[in-house]
Amino acid sequence: MNANEIVKELREACTDNKYAPPMATNKMLTQAADLIESLQNQLAEYENIELTPNNVSEAAAVLGSKGGKAKSEAKARAARENGRKGGRPRIYGNILTNRDAIEARGYVLTQTAAGKLVRSEPFKERVYSINGIDCIQMDSRSTASVSILYFFALEEIERNEHGWYIKPTRRARYLWLPWHKNKPEIPMRGFSVGENEKPYQ
Repeated sequence: MNANEIVKELREACTDNKYAPPMATNKMLTQAADLIESLQNQLAEYENIELTPNNVSEAAAVLGSKGGKAKSEAKARAARENGRKGGRPRIYGNILTNRDAIEARGYVLTQTAAGKLVRSEPFKERVYSINGIDCIQMDSRSTASVSILYFFALEEIERNEHGWYIKPTRRARYLWLPWHKNKPEIPMRGFSVGENEKPYQ
């Protein structure tokens, strides 16, 4: 049974009193027939202009390329504004190795403990200076095969009305993979902030 025969059967089922389909079924049959006819018409148009899946992709690529190369005053103005803000954002997610310089720099109060949900009370989170960038670990992920710590730059984390740092939505600046070769030594990693540690200045 081809598409035309299917459409014919559907139309007849809608009008044949012998079947007397319910109103909802009648509507569904009509919509199915309309959909098949619409697809047939589209296929016929593609065949008329010899449009195949291959040259559809090629045409889309050409249109996308032209759109990317398009120039306008609005686009130029946006580029200038972004340039004044520092240009393209830095690449995040550098994997830490033993070539990275890491040192502990006290602690800050956060609303989110590493790997935990947001808390109503502040949590002390140690600050690490990584290659001169002050970061805190506010997220982690562990499975049977991998364990990742996420370090976010302090300057890119928002603070709430109490001044506590809140869980960042941006990608992490640094990743620490314990199983990674040449892993770095992270000072006091695995120990909670002690009473003798000072707040980050």
